[in-house]
Amino acid sequence: MRTAAASLAERFGYRRVDTPVLAATVRDGRSGAIVRAYFAGGLEGPPAPARLYYLEPIARPDRDTWQFGVEVIGVSSSDIDAEVIELGWRWFEALSIAGITLQVASPPALMSSLRTCALAFSHSEEAKLSFTYTLDGSIVLAAGDRHDGLAADLGFPPAPAVGFAIDMNKTADALRQQRPTQPSSPDVYAIAVEESSRSYMHRLVAGLRQRGYRVIFDANRNSLESRLDSARRSGARVAVVAGAVLESRGQAIVRDLSERADVTVFEAELAEGVRQVFARAHHHSD
Repeated sequence: MRTAAASLAERFGYRRVDTPVLAATVRDGRSGAIVRAYFAGGLEGPPAPARLYYLEPIARPDRDTWQFGVEVIGVSSSDIDAEVIELGWRWFEALSIAGITLQVASPPALMSSLRTCALAFSHSEEAKLSFTYTLDGSIVLAAGDRHDGLAADLGFPPAPAVGFAIDMNKTADALRQQRPTQPSSPDVYAIAVEESSRSYMHRLVAGLRQRGYRVIFDANRNSLESRLDSARRSGARVAVVAGAVLESRGQAIVRDLSERADVTVFEAELAEGVRQVFARAHHHSD
Protein backbone atom coordinates (compact mmCIF):
# COMPACT_ATOMS: atom_id res chain seq x y z
CA MET A 1 0.00 0.00 0.00
CA ARG A 2 2.80 2.45 0.85
CA THR A 3 4.64 1.59 -2.36
CA ALA A 4 1.51 2.24 -4.42
CA ALA A 5 0.92 5.54 -2.62
CA ALA A 6 4.46 6.84 -3.15
CA SER A 7 4.59 5.74 -6.77
CA LEU A 8 1.24 7.32 -7.62
CA ALA A 9 1.90 10.60 -5.79
CA GLU A 10 5.25 11.02 -7.49
CA ARG A 11 3.72 10.36 -10.90
CA PHE A 12 1.37 13.25 -10.16
CA GLY A 13 4.38 15.46 -9.36
CA TYR A 14 4.15 15.41 -5.56
CA ARG A 15 7.15 15.23 -3.26
CA ARG A 16 7.28 13.62 0.14
CA VAL A 17 7.32 15.60 3.36
CA ASP A 18 7.79 14.16 6.86
CA THR A 19 6.41 15.86 9.95
CA PRO A 20 6.45 15.02 13.69
CA VAL A 21 4.24 11.99 14.29
CA LEU A 22 2.55 13.51 17.33
CA ALA A 23 1.60 16.68 15.45
CA ALA A 24 -1.71 15.11 14.44
CA THR A 25 -2.85 14.93 18.05
CA VAL A 26 -2.94 18.72 18.44
CA ARG A 27 -5.95 20.78 17.41
CA ASP A 28 -4.79 21.64 13.88
CA GLY A 29 -4.22 18.00 12.83
CA ARG A 30 -2.11 16.61 9.99
CA SER A 31 -3.05 19.36 7.51
CA GLY A 32 -1.82 21.89 10.04
CA ALA A 33 1.47 20.01 10.42
CA ILE A 34 1.95 20.09 6.64
CA VAL A 35 1.16 23.81 6.50
CA ARG A 36 3.72 24.43 9.26
CA ALA A 37 6.31 22.41 7.29
CA TYR A 38 5.44 24.40 4.18
CA PHE A 39 6.37 27.70 5.81
CA ALA A 40 9.22 26.36 7.95
CA GLY A 41 10.82 24.80 4.87
CA GLY A 42 10.49 27.90 2.72
CA LEU A 43 8.27 26.12 0.21
CA GLU A 44 6.07 29.15 -0.43
CA GLY A 45 8.39 30.42 -3.16
CA PRO A 46 8.24 29.38 -6.81
CA PRO A 47 7.30 27.07 -8.32
CA ALA A 48 3.77 27.31 -6.98
CA PRO A 49 1.82 25.46 -5.87
CA ALA A 50 3.72 23.14 -3.54
CA ARG A 51 2.53 19.56 -4.13
CA LEU A 52 3.29 17.48 -1.04
CA TYR A 53 2.43 13.99 0.18
CA TYR A 54 3.02 12.09 3.40
CA LEU A 55 3.01 8.48 4.59
CA GLU A 56 3.09 8.48 8.37
CA PRO A 57 1.88 6.74 11.52
CA ILE A 58 -0.66 8.88 13.33
CA ALA A 59 -1.05 8.78 17.12
CA ARG A 60 -4.71 8.95 18.17
CA PRO A 61 -6.21 8.90 21.68
CA ASP A 62 -8.15 5.71 20.85
CA ARG A 63 -5.82 3.95 18.38
CA ASP A 64 -2.77 4.27 16.18
CA THR A 65 -3.08 4.28 12.41
CA TRP A 66 -1.14 5.01 9.25
CA GLN A 67 -2.20 7.79 6.90
CA PHE A 68 -1.50 8.53 3.29
CA GLY A 69 -2.33 12.12 2.48
CA VAL A 70 -1.59 14.97 0.12
CA GLU A 71 -1.64 18.74 0.40
CA VAL A 72 -1.43 21.30 -2.38
CA ILE A 73 -0.61 24.74 -0.99
CA GLY A 74 -0.32 28.09 -2.71
CA VAL A 75 -2.95 28.08 -5.47
CA SER A 76 -6.75 28.00 -5.42
CA SER A 77 -8.01 26.34 -8.60
CA SER A 78 -10.71 23.88 -9.63
CA ASP A 79 -8.04 22.12 -11.71
CA ILE A 80 -5.96 21.54 -8.57
CA ASP A 81 -9.05 20.38 -6.68
CA ALA A 82 -9.79 17.87 -9.45
CA GLU A 83 -6.18 16.66 -9.44
CA VAL A 84 -6.24 15.98 -5.71
CA ILE A 85 -9.57 14.16 -5.90
CA GLU A 86 -8.38 12.10 -8.87
CA LEU A 87 -5.15 11.13 -7.09
CA GLY A 88 -7.12 9.67 -4.19
CA TRP A 89 -9.45 7.83 -6.54
CA ARG A 90 -6.53 6.36 -8.54
CA TRP A 91 -4.97 5.01 -5.34
CA PHE A 92 -8.04 2.97 -4.47
CA GLU A 93 -8.22 1.96 -8.13
CA ALA A 94 -4.58 0.79 -8.09
CA LEU A 95 -5.34 -1.42 -5.08
CA SER A 96 -8.38 -2.89 -6.90
CA ILE A 97 -10.69 -2.32 -3.94
CA ALA A 98 -14.31 -2.93 -4.95
CA GLY A 99 -17.20 -0.89 -3.61
CA ILE A 100 -15.54 2.54 -3.37
CA THR A 101 -17.82 5.52 -3.98
CA LEU A 102 -16.81 9.16 -4.23
CA GLN A 103 -19.01 11.94 -2.89
CA VAL A 104 -18.13 15.54 -3.75
CA ALA A 105 -19.66 18.74 -2.36
CA SER A 106 -18.61 21.85 -4.31
CA PRO A 107 -19.69 24.67 -6.72
CA PRO A 108 -20.37 23.54 -10.34
CA ALA A 109 -16.97 24.80 -11.62
CA LEU A 110 -15.28 21.59 -10.47
CA MET A 111 -17.69 19.18 -12.14
CA SER A 112 -16.42 19.42 -15.72
CA SER A 113 -12.83 18.81 -14.57
CA LEU A 114 -13.86 15.69 -12.67
CA ARG A 115 -15.84 14.37 -15.63
CA THR A 116 -12.80 14.93 -17.84
CA CYS A 117 -10.87 12.65 -15.46
CA ALA A 118 -13.53 9.97 -16.03
CA LEU A 119 -14.35 9.67 -12.33
CA ALA A 120 -17.68 8.29 -11.13
CA PHE A 121 -19.04 10.42 -8.30
CA SER A 122 -22.13 11.78 -6.67
CA HIS A 123 -22.40 15.54 -6.23
CA SER A 124 -24.03 18.06 -3.97
CA GLU A 125 -23.69 21.80 -4.42
CA GLU A 126 -21.91 23.56 -1.56
CA ALA A 127 -19.84 26.75 -1.27
CA LYS A 128 -16.85 24.93 0.30
CA LEU A 129 -15.23 21.89 -1.29
CA SER A 130 -15.29 18.61 0.63
CA PHE A 131 -15.12 15.02 -0.58
CA THR A 132 -15.13 11.49 0.83
CA TYR A 133 -14.23 8.02 -0.40
CA THR A 134 -16.59 5.49 1.13
CA LEU A 135 -16.57 1.69 1.11
CA ASP A 136 -19.91 -0.05 0.54
CA GLY A 137 -21.78 3.17 1.22
CA SER A 138 -21.03 3.26 4.94
CA ILE A 139 -17.32 3.05 5.84
CA VAL A 140 -15.40 6.29 5.24
CA LEU A 141 -11.85 5.38 4.23
CA ALA A 142 -10.70 8.87 3.25
CA ALA A 143 -11.83 12.48 3.33
CA GLY A 144 -10.55 15.77 2.03
CA ASP A 145 -11.47 19.40 1.69
CA ARG A 146 -10.26 22.86 0.78
CA HIS A 147 -9.00 24.70 3.86
CA ASP A 148 -7.86 28.07 2.57
CA GLY A 149 -8.09 29.72 6.00
CA LEU A 150 -5.94 27.22 7.89
CA ALA A 151 -2.60 28.98 7.36
CA ALA A 152 -3.94 32.25 8.71
CA ASP A 153 -5.55 30.45 11.65
CA LEU A 154 -2.11 29.08 12.53
CA GLY A 155 -0.52 32.53 12.41
CA PHE A 156 1.04 32.31 8.93
CA PRO A 157 0.36 34.45 5.85
CA PRO A 158 -2.84 33.41 4.06
CA ALA A 159 -2.27 30.48 1.68
CA PRO A 160 -4.93 28.47 -0.16
CA ALA A 161 -4.72 24.73 0.45
CA VAL A 162 -6.52 21.52 -0.45
CA GLY A 163 -5.80 17.94 0.52
CA PHE A 164 -7.02 14.57 1.71
CA ALA A 165 -6.10 11.96 4.31
CA ILE A 166 -6.60 8.21 3.83
CA ASP A 167 -6.91 5.81 6.76
CA MET A 168 -4.56 3.06 5.64
CA ASN A 169 -5.53 0.70 8.47
CA LYS A 170 -9.19 0.73 7.44
CA THR A 171 -8.12 0.29 3.84
CA ALA A 172 -5.96 -2.68 4.81
CA ASP A 173 -8.97 -4.24 6.56
CA ALA A 174 -10.96 -3.84 3.34
CA LEU A 175 -8.18 -5.47 1.33
CA ARG A 176 -7.95 -8.42 3.72
CA GLN A 177 -11.70 -9.01 3.49
CA GLN A 178 -11.81 -8.77 -0.29
CA ARG A 179 -8.56 -10.60 -1.06
CA PRO A 180 -7.45 -12.78 1.85
CA THR A 181 -3.76 -13.46 1.54
CA GLN A 182 -1.65 -16.38 2.66
CA PRO A 183 1.92 -15.95 3.91
CA SER A 184 4.35 -16.30 1.04
CA SER A 185 5.76 -19.81 0.71
CA PRO A 186 9.47 -20.43 1.24
CA ASP A 187 11.62 -21.88 -1.51
CA VAL A 188 13.49 -24.26 0.77
CA TYR A 189 12.68 -25.97 4.08
CA ALA A 190 15.81 -26.97 6.00
CA ILE A 191 15.86 -29.87 8.48
CA ALA A 192 18.73 -30.92 10.74
CA VAL A 193 18.08 -34.56 11.64
CA GLU A 194 20.09 -34.54 14.86
CA GLU A 195 20.78 -31.77 17.33
CA SER A 196 24.51 -32.07 16.66
CA SER A 197 24.05 -31.21 12.97
CA ARG A 198 22.16 -27.94 13.50
CA SER A 199 25.29 -25.78 13.22
CA TYR A 200 26.16 -27.48 9.95
CA MET A 201 22.63 -26.88 8.64
CA HIS A 202 22.82 -23.21 9.69
CA ARG A 203 25.86 -22.89 7.42
CA LEU A 204 24.05 -24.52 4.51
CA VAL A 205 21.04 -22.28 5.04
CA ALA A 206 23.20 -19.15 5.11
CA GLY A 207 24.73 -20.10 1.76
CA LEU A 208 21.30 -20.64 0.17
CA ARG A 209 19.99 -17.34 1.50
CA GLN A 210 23.01 -15.56 0.07
CA ARG A 211 22.02 -17.02 -3.30
CA GLY A 212 18.59 -15.40 -2.93
CA TYR A 213 16.52 -18.39 -1.81
CA ARG A 214 13.84 -17.94 0.85
CA VAL A 215 14.65 -20.57 3.47
CA ILE A 216 12.86 -21.70 6.62
CA PHE A 217 15.02 -23.49 9.18
CA ASP A 218 12.86 -26.03 11.01
CA ALA A 219 13.10 -25.44 14.76
CA ASN A 220 11.12 -28.48 15.90
CA ARG A 221 12.50 -31.55 17.63
CA ASN A 222 9.90 -34.09 16.50
CA SER A 223 10.32 -36.95 14.03
CA LEU A 224 11.85 -36.50 10.58
CA GLU A 225 8.62 -37.62 8.89
CA SER A 226 6.63 -35.08 10.89
CA ARG A 227 9.03 -32.33 9.89
CA LEU A 228 8.86 -33.36 6.24
CA ASP A 229 5.07 -33.05 6.53
CA SER A 230 5.62 -29.52 7.87
CA ALA A 231 7.87 -28.81 4.88
CA ARG A 232 5.14 -29.87 2.47
CA ARG A 233 2.50 -27.82 4.31
CA SER A 234 4.75 -24.75 4.19
CA GLY A 235 4.48 -24.69 0.40
CA ALA A 236 8.22 -25.11 -0.10
CA ARG A 237 9.33 -26.87 -3.26
CA VAL A 238 12.56 -28.25 -1.77
CA ALA A 239 13.61 -29.75 1.54
CA VAL A 240 17.29 -29.85 2.48
CA VAL A 241 18.05 -32.54 5.04
CA ALA A 242 21.33 -33.34 6.80
CA GLY A 243 22.40 -35.32 9.85
CA ALA A 244 25.65 -36.29 11.50
CA VAL A 245 26.64 -38.86 8.87
CA LEU A 246 26.00 -36.52 5.95
CA GLU A 247 27.78 -33.71 7.80
CA SER A 248 30.86 -35.90 8.22
CA ARG A 249 30.93 -36.32 4.45
CA GLY A 250 30.20 -32.64 3.72
CA GLN A 251 26.91 -33.60 2.09
CA ALA A 252 23.16 -32.97 2.29
CA ILE A 253 20.01 -34.44 0.80
CA VAL A 254 17.97 -32.29 -1.59
CA ARG A 255 14.39 -33.55 -1.71
CA ASP A 256 11.90 -32.50 -4.38
CA LEU A 257 8.80 -32.24 -2.18
CA SER A 258 6.45 -32.42 -5.12
CA GLU A 259 7.89 -35.57 -6.69
CA ARG A 260 9.34 -36.94 -3.42
CA ALA A 261 12.65 -37.58 -5.17
CA ASP A 262 15.97 -37.32 -3.31
CA VAL A 263 19.48 -36.53 -4.47
CA THR A 264 22.58 -36.40 -2.27
CA VAL A 265 24.97 -33.53 -3.03
CA PHE A 266 28.17 -32.11 -1.60
CA GLU A 267 27.97 -28.77 0.17
CA ALA A 268 29.57 -26.93 -2.76
CA GLU A 269 26.87 -28.38 -5.06
CA LEU A 270 23.90 -27.62 -2.82
CA ALA A 271 22.73 -24.43 -4.52
CA GLU A 272 22.97 -26.10 -7.93
CA GLY A 273 20.98 -29.08 -6.68
CA VAL A 274 18.23 -26.76 -5.42
CA ARG A 275 18.29 -24.81 -8.68
CA GLN A 276 17.80 -28.00 -10.70
CA VAL A 277 14.65 -28.88 -8.76
CA PHE A 278 13.17 -25.49 -9.60
CA ALA A 279 14.32 -25.83 -13.22
CA ARG A 280 12.47 -29.14 -13.52
CA ALA A 281 9.36 -27.63 -11.98
CA HIS A 282 9.49 -24.75 -14.47
CA HIS A 283 9.97 -27.19 -17.37
CA HIS A 284 6.99 -29.28 -16.27
CA SER A 285 4.77 -26.21 -15.90
CA ASP A 286 5.63 -25.21 -19.50
